[in-house]
Amino acid sequence: AKTGGAVTEESTEQSSADAAASGEAEGDASLEGLLIKGKTTFREVLDAGVSEADLERALGVEMPNPLTVIKTFCTEQGLDFETVKTALQALVEAE
Repeated sequence: AKTGGAVTEESTEQSSADAAASGEAEGDASLEGLLIKGKTTFREVLDAGVSEADLERALGVEMPNPLTVIKTFCTEQGLDFETVKTALQALVEAE
């Protein structure tokens, strides 16, 4: 059941991420339920209400360009994406 739910959430999140990227879904609607995945950018996390300072605390390093894909950044920095993803997801859910 968990796997099926993840697929649904992912497709829902993708359309909400597209709407946020095009600027059509400003406000709470675009912020609800950001699910950090392999192609999520730092901008999406910032748009979900997480501060740059909190992001940098979670990363342990300075935040790169907000348009950077988090997973790519982790790979380049030698960070474990799953660990970073879990920390950032907790920040998003705390907002």
